[in-house]
Amino acid sequence: MDRPLMSSANDYLCKCAPGYSGRLCEYLTSLTFSHNDSLVELEPLRTTPQANVTLVFSTTQLHGVLMYFGENEHLAVELFNGRIRISYDIGNHPTSTMYSFEMVSDGNYHKAELIAIKKNFTLKVDDGPARSIINEGKFNSQTSLKWRSF
Repeated sequence: MDRPLMSSANDYLCKCAPGYSGRLCEYLTSLTFSHNDSLVELEPLRTTPQANVTLVFSTTQLHGVLMYFGENEHLAVELFNGRIRISYDIGNHPTSTMYSFEMVSDGNYHKAELIAIKKNFTLKVDDGPARSIINEGKFNSQTSLKWRSF
């Protein structure tokens, strides 16, 4: 990765490539998938059990996985019959599930905003109303994060 340094008298600042940030360009801030079978796997999260992710996508597929986090305790963001389906389980059963109001398998670009803070999860699609679910239980933040595009 090309990281030219911009110097000042006592410090420096990296000029990061698009999609990266941080003092040394060490933080991945955005991903772009160009093929239907793209996949990226990130190291386990070692921060507080929260996430704020925005997905912008276009598809005509009725079913598929947009993002998956975890194993038994999980967050799944999927396409199901043309809508976004959220499956959220932080340690107890049954798993909490919700669906977007909006149909997203129309070939147009859609923006899905996902906010998870401990047992609370919120989904907002495009300019539509936000939907939220709550899942009780202990949240395990030491699992790997997998994002996949379809």
